[in-house]
Amino acid sequence: MNNKIDKYHAKEVVQEVSAVILEKESFSRFRESGKLTFIGTGIEKFRELIQEEQHRYITSNPASITLCDLAIEKHKISDTVDVAYFEPFYLKEFKAGLMQIIIK
Repeated sequence: MNNKIDKYHAKEVVQEVSAVILEKESFSRFRESGKLTFIGTGIEKFRELIQEEQHRYITSNPASITLCDLAIEKHKISDTVDVAYFEPFYLKEFKAGLMQIIIK
């Protein structure tokens, strides 16, 4: 893997992807190790909760436009998938519900 791509991948999995209820102790084992970057919709709540200003907080969600550099680099090294057979990863399992028709 080239250096440009390598910066987007962790050398090891430090925590499996999971839904997290933000509490004062959330991510404490990582926060002790230095400056971290937190991204997402719950960041303002989390920032107020832990009150640690040394970290970087990004309140906006990543947009697809921010993935362009990574996509171009992956394409250059032929690291692609067949979208006809690709299954995206969703944090929460999709559950189809029954459609309700309300007649007034």
